[in-house]
Amino acid sequence: MKTLIKRSLLTSLVLLTFTISGFTQKPILYMGNLDFLKGQTKINVQYNYDNMVVGKNHSNEQDYIDVNKAKRNINKPGSGDKWAEQWGNNRVSRNEQKFEAMLNRDLVKHKVGVLVGDFPTAPYTLILKTIGTQPSKTKIAVDILIIPIAYPYKVSMVDFEIWIVETNNKKNVLAIVKLKKDSLRNGQKRRDEAFRIQDCYGKCGTSMAYYFRKNKVFKPKREKS
Repeated sequence: MKTLIKRSLLTSLVLLTFTISGFTQKPILYMGNLDFLKGQTKINVQYNYDNMVVGKNHSNEQDYIDVNKAKRNINKPGSGDKWAEQWGNNRVSRNEQKFEAMLNRDLVKHKVGVLVGDFPTAPYTLILKTIGTQPSKTKIAVDILIIPIAYPYKVSMVDFEIWIVETNNKKNVLAIVKLKKDSLRNGQKRRDEAFRIQDCYGKCGTSMAYYFRKNKVFKPKREKS
């Protein structure tokens, strides 16, 4: 019996480690450097969804919307149309707002001295590119009580690229940062697909703020005396 419990505990701990690490990827500087941002106080922000793939089959977005809208309308007439409308509206009303809110909250909290938002006259623009969205993926969580219990739950995952460009010449890409985020396991809200996706954008904002702070991206260089 003790051997069985030990094996169950070991298996559960492996699953727990897998769950905690998940599929989240820290920001990675893929191209260029960020030295040019030192001393900046405002960064313009834009969003791009060109060629975004959606779902486990990596469908293009319109195909994904059409298929899911049809399925939902069959189960409940009109529900698919409502879902498709919300899918589009959530970009601005939930996802983009969440990204900016969490990014700026952290920057302000730690007195970094820079804000990211709608600043069209700022010298540089941060373009948040959504490369891929997986609205629903099953992962395994483990509750360790007397006997470890593993159970599945749903997360969403989003692949991002952050492009930093000149505002007046957006073809001039100065740096690219890549990262991947999955949604938190947050009580009943994890059942809400829209909330899970929004959560990925919020975590992206928090991660980028930490990345900027950790690497002292905006802190001016001290002049040598």
